[in-house]
Amino acid sequence: MTVLAPDVEEFLREPNVAALSTVRPNGRPHVTPVWYEYDGREFIISTPRGTQKLANVSRKGFAALSIHTQSMPYRHVIVEGTARAGSPIDNVWRERVATRYMGEAAGKA
Repeated sequence: MTVLAPDVEEFLREPNVAALSTVRPNGRPHVTPVWYEYDGREFIISTPRGTQKLANVSRKGFAALSIHTQSMPYRHVIVEGTARAGSPIDNVWRERVATRYMGEAAGKA
């Protein structure tokens, strides 16, 4: 397991939008914006069944994330590695992530 510098760990816990990159069956890239949660070991992303990104991850078993700020000073972290479809995400997780990105009132709504 890679040990991250404290400032990188802190950055990954901020509510920045990530670009998830996977590979389509024809070899072309598929890139889509996602919200994520980082638990100190792995990144968790929710997507409905039947999406292109889930099909790509299930087939190839790897992905990349480009996590970046939207304002200056621009900062980013790129993560590449194995990826897998996990267990279905529950509403507790959805609310926690929505609150992280949208704030308490909007996230709970």
